Amino acid sequence: MVFGIPMSAIIGSFYIKAQKLKLQGGGGGLTNMDRKKIQTLLAENESLRKRVENLEEIASDPDFIKIAGADENKLQKQIDFLADEIRSMRKIS
Repeated sequence: MVFGIPMSAIIGSFYIKAQKLKLQGGGGGLTNMDRKKIQTLLAENESLRKRVENLEEIASDPDFIKIAGADENKLQKQIDFLADEIRSMRKIS
């Protein structure tokens, strides 16, 4: 009983190391399609991370907040106009 805990810790660490080596060496059984999907998802994740950073910067920019508060109606009209333009462009293509 006294040696049960250390033995289970040693066996557990050996198992974890073996699994890590298996993943590093053999690719963990991933196919090429899986690897491509992972790379695509990582690239998309990075792209989304940059977009969120840009949005955070815009949202926290005091100059942008002043502009939005100064003439919201005009800004909203411009947004609506651009949204309509985008919709019409999507209908064409």
